[in-house]
This record gives sequence, C-alpha cells and structure tokens, in this order.
Amino acid sequence: MRRSRWTGLLWGVVALVALLSLLKAFVADVYRVDSGSMRPTLFGGRVRPDAEEDAEHVLVRYDRDFVPQRFDLVVIRAKDGGKPLVKRVGGVPGDQDLVIRDGDLFVNHARLPAEIPRPEPIPVYDDRYQESEPFFEYLRDGSVRRAGDEWFVEGRELSPGSMLLFHPALRDDYLDRHHRRVPGVIEVNDAVLELEFALPAPRAAQKLHFQLVEEGDTFEVTLTVLDAQHGMLRLARTNSLILQGRREPHASAPPDIELGRANVALESGRFYRLWFANVDNHLHLCVPELVVDLAASYDENEPWPAPLPAGQKSLGSRVRFGAEAGPARFRGVRVLRDLYYTEAGRFGLPPETDPRRANGPARAPVSLGPDDYFLLGDNSAASTDSRHQGLFKAADLIGRPLAVVWPDPHWLRAVVDP
Repeated sequence: MRRSRWTGLLWGVVALVALLSLLKAFVADVYRVDSGSMRPTLFGGRVRPDAEEDAEHVLVRYDRDFVPQRFDLVVIRAKDGGKPLVKRVGGVPGDQDLVIRDGDLFVNHARLPAEIPRPEPIPVYDDRYQESEPFFEYLRDGSVRRAGDEWFVEGRELSPGSMLLFHPALRDDYLDRHHRRVPGVIEVNDAVLELEFALPAPRAAQKLHFQLVEEGDTFEVTLTVLDAQHGMLRLARTNSLILQGRREPHASAPPDIELGRANVALESGRFYRLWFANVDNHLHLCVPELVVDLAASYDENEPWPAPLPAGQKSLGSRVRFGAEAGPARFRGVRVLRDLYYTEAGRFGLPPETDPRRANGPARAPVSLGPDDYFLLGDNSAASTDSRHQGLFKAADLIGRPLAVVWPDPHWLRAVVDP
C-alpha cells in the first residue's frame, strides 16, 4: 500500500514536470532582461558600466501567428543567434518611405496621424518622488511657496502673474525602477504636463496659465475666471511670426492663434486634474472634472528666431504653469516626454547630407513588404534595432511580452488611446 502511494506521487511529479516543460516549450516562458535598450519600459543591464545591474524578468507568451499593430511590444529572435529580444513595432507591413526625422516617425512623407494609439509618455519628473525645489525656477518675492505636497501661488497682477518654470533641459531622461532620475543626453521635442489645480476663491479676471514650449512656439492653456462660479478655458499658439503678423495693421488683435475653447463651471477649493500634451504636433488638453477634451494639430514648429547653441532647438523652460491676479494651488505635478528616436544607423533615416560622411554606408528610408517589420528600442540612444540591422520578417517574431513577474510584478501596456 505504501509502495503504491509513493509510485502514484512519483508519477504525479513526472506529469507535472512534463506539463511545465510543454508549457515552457509551446505556450509561455519567463525571460531575464539583460539589455537596457527598452528602458524604462523594461529594465535590464546597467545605466553605466560602474552602476549596479538592474534586471527584470518578463513573462512571454509564444504566439507566432499574431499580427502586431504599430507600437506593440514583441519578442524576436536575435539576428546574431543570441537570446530573444524585446522591441517595439515602429513600422508595419505596407509602410512606404518610413523614415525617422527629428525624433518622430514619418510614413509616406507624413507624420503619424493623431488617432493612432501611441506608447505612454515617459515621466522625467514626478513630485511624489523628486524634490521640487531643484527642478523649478520662480520669483523669490513670496508669491510662490511650497508647503507639504502643494505649491501655493498668490498670483501677481502683472501678466503672466507668478509662474513656475521647469528649468532642466527636456532631454531623454527617465525615472528608474526606484523612481530616481536618470539624466539623458538628447534634447527631445514633445512634452506633457500633468497636475491638479484648485482656486481657493475664484474671482473675475483671475487667470491660470499652462504652457508648453517647442522650438519657437509657445502653446498655452489659459483658464480665465469670469465670475465666482464660471470660467473659460482657451488653447492657443503663439510665436514670433504670429506676433509680427498681428502687430500691424490690427494692433488690437490677440497676439496668438486660438486652437480651441470651452466654458466651464468652477467650484471654490475643488481640485481639478489637467493633462496637457504636445506629441507629434498633436495637442491634447483634458480636464475630466470640467468635462473638457480639446484637441488640435499643426504642421510644423516655427524655428526659434535667433541662433542657438549646437544641437539645441528651444530656449529656456519648456514647461511652465502659474497664476495671475489671484491665488491658486497646484499638486501632483508630473512632467513627461514622448519617445524620441535618434537618427543612428542607416535604415529608415534621411539620406546623409554631411559631406564628411558621404563615403559611409548609405542612409535611406525603407519600404516594408507584406511580412516586414521595422522594430525599435524605447531607449533609442542605447538600442541596436532596425535602424542598424534592417527589417525583421514575421517569421522572426516569437511572441509578445505580457507582464513583468519579478521584482515588481505588473502588466505591460504597449499603447494608450489618444
């Protein structure tokens, strides 16, 4: 009897091992991330040679028949026969003349339209984890102060009032797994401001300002208080060209171009969430509690009107917010950036125009066949991908990463809706 029980237990263990082996071979497996090419979506490798190794373990589902969409995460066979790699789909079958220009993807000579879901913006500052004072500049006249987890802004009468300027250059920074800032080296185009604001005592003519700057353009959201219970949100664009065109002959015209507006109902002391994004030349303003969702697109940025240091396209603070002619409170401040793809390698890039490099490998856009994919790493400056190796075939796709299982378990979300 005892012998029969041990025999049954042994066969049970054998069956379990066989089942696990089958699952691992044909259904799913867990891989250790060794590369830093997908930071901060997935952590692996080291930030620098003398830093500690930071590796995550990822659950991968085998699915050789799936058809990934643009910006989906995929697992591929490495072309050198090494360990499988995680990348993001930049180009899909049928794309013509795909090219990376100024950090953005262009297909068929056009920037990707606003309705395409995109990867989540990457935080470069989050006041839950970073000390606020080192990251912001403001007038030390007592109109701005930090207390607890909030900014209290009195709001001077003189326009634009009392402003907080996010002063670090907007580069390809990110926050590591422990929410520590990892400084980047490449200036990026697209910024996002997320925060909560409240008006302790709304009064007529009081204003809140939220600004994103890119090259010579300033995109501004202004909340103007009409009376104690009503206000108007306005989204506008201004630059030197607009200012010159509005100066004559209609001097009384607003020095900007309005892109959208919405009337809102206000409550004294209530906090409202605000999301203001400029991604791939698409502007998006969302204030859920005020039922505001405004969007606008524009063709290209107006260049900065004066010479700038090499490699720099914007001057001064890229993200700003503050109050005018009355008090306001701000909390939950986050500054984020879009993914920025560097012009490295030679595939999917504008043709080389530097005569000093004319004898090197030819750079050119790529067109994708019915089973071709152009794959990119999120940490573009540290990634080897289709820019260097060319297109991948559908047969190279092994599956999709589903979740990080260790050390901080969480599901992976490839894209978010616009």
